[in-house]
Amino acid sequence: MTQLTLEYIFFVSVATCGVLQITASYSNLRRLLFFQNRGLTYILAILAIGGDFGWFFGWDDRLAVEIMHTGLEGSQQFSYFLLGAIVGIVVTLLISSLVHLKSSGDLGEDTMDGLDCLKDSNYLSALRSSFRKGKPK
Repeated sequence: MTQLTLEYIFFVSVATCGVLQITASYSNLRRLLFFQNRGLTYILAILAIGGDFGWFFGWDDRLAVEIMHTGLEGSQQFSYFLLGAIVGIVVTLLISSLVHLKSSGDLGEDTMDGLDCLKDSNYLSALRSSFRKGKPK
């Protein structure tokens, strides 16, 4: 992998984390947020996304020199974008779970399924609870 490839994957990962923070704040998925203050979350996520775009497209004239001349094939760009998005999702889930580690209440039998469980529990606790829920009694 070239340096441009690694920078592109990093760019997509940071942007994904920022978008997930904005989305989680808007959807009130409290346990997916890095910060409890919604205003702070919006500000830092927008700054992260804006700074990320500014760094990637504005730094060292990367757009004109490297991207336009060397470029990426469509399948390469898709696979690097997918890898970056997956890394961003995993990083968001891990950081938010670590931030909310102490507030990971045990999910009962009648909890919500899907992403709604992230309103009351962090991802790792919800994952553990979903595996327990599938076991026969």
